Amino acid sequence: MLKEEKCKNIYNNIIRIRENWEVDPVETHTHALYGFTFIDSDAVCEKICDGSDVYALMRKARENKVVDKWSNIALYTEGWAAPHDSEGLAVSPLKHSKSKRVKLVCIVTREYMVVESVMTLENEDTITYDARGWGELADSLLKLYSTMKENHDNHNSKSYYI
Repeated sequence: MLKEEKCKNIYNNIIRIRENWEVDPVETHTHALYGFTFIDSDAVCEKICDGSDVYALMRKARENKVVDKWSNIALYTEGWAAPHDSEGLAVSPLKHSKSKRVKLVCIVTREYMVVESVMTLENEDTITYDARGWGELADSLLKLYSTMKENHDNHNSKSYYI
């Protein structure tokens, strides 16, 4: 796994890229994939592709093999999030009175095959780090690399979906 400081570095780098490069908020897509590498402890990010549907974006990136040259991928997305209810169960942001807009960067690396996440809530400066992403979004991110692994390990005629 990457360390929390590195994940926050990636998050800040992507936010900076979006603020400087994507100047027209009407024309920018809410979701984008970035390839990244580290030079010493600094993350160097390059935008791979963007789109208006996060799952279609990842599917297209897999089909076009645009992630093949990167061993580290970050997904930037924005959306609504809500805290868990009093029993610890997830509640749809559409049905939760305390839902907020979030900026989220999910990170997956070919080496670790774990999704790590960094996010900020609307009107808050605090960056939250989660060492283990889960759910449909995390599963789709893992498939960016598991499909490649499946193709490389196909001589055993096994499927490798994580």
